[in-house]
Amino acid sequence: MDIAVSCGAFKDYGPDQLGRLCSESDIRQVELWDDSGYFAADTVQPVAVARALQEHEVTVKSVHAPFLANSRLDVSDINGYLRRYQLSCEKAAACGAAYVVVHPAVVCDEVPSADAGVLAMKNSVELWRSQTAIARQAGVRAAFENLPPSAGWPSGCVPARVAEIVSGLDDEWAGVCLDISHCYTVTVDPVDAVGDLEGVELLGMHTSDGIRSCAQDRHLPPGEGDTDWPRLFAALKDIGFAGAVVMEVKSPYLGAALLRAIGEFLKRAEGGGA
Repeated sequence: MDIAVSCGAFKDYGPDQLGRLCSESDIRQVELWDDSGYFAADTVQPVAVARALQEHEVTVKSVHAPFLANSRLDVSDINGYLRRYQLSCEKAAACGAAYVVVHPAVVCDEVPSADAGVLAMKNSVELWRSQTAIARQAGVRAAFENLPPSAGWPSGCVPARVAEIVSGLDDEWAGVCLDISHCYTVTVDPVDAVGDLEGVELLGMHTSDGIRSCAQDRHLPPGEGDTDWPRLFAALKDIGFAGAVVMEVKSPYLGAALLRAIGEFLKRAEGGGA
């Protein structure tokens, strides 16, 4: 299993401290969060970040590109948004990342419709197409992520919507990042979500747990929620998933011991146990 850890919860770390954490957790890959720099006080160039991690035998699998909290983008802000995204893609390539994670933003007053579908959102489609082209130019792939409800996506950008986006782009450089916690915010069973992605390439999975009875973005450690992990891994095998399983969890106990335990849990689940 290709296991990595998201660094969103470790913004106060530097690359050397992060490398030590991964080494202690027996994790050899990371997903960096590019949100005003990879780390809270980050002035380190991406190549230097990659080198510092490599000293601990840790590599960069992916980079989470900057995103909008409400998923809505004004037309006047598109150029600046794409410029930030381009810099993120270039830094990701310099780190050796395979893909960047993209939250699909909705342009201006376009509204996703159950009848017309997302491809009728012409300005938004053009934005997503531009992001895929920018990623391609940098030499990394664009992985579009399913999202919880927001101003831009009032009913959430469910996995089937993301599949519609990627299929409509019809570009081999575009794929999907499936976020398990975000599935629960729109009451979609993660196993069903995998089925919704048939026909598009799943590049990575943000791995955490959730609870069916409350549609909240909890990012629980796997095993602490309602996900049927053996069934989920069987569904992933059915679609030929060969991407990264990226731990993206929230816990007051988040550290090397918990990350190691999660990794062991996921490996057991992949084998049919839990």
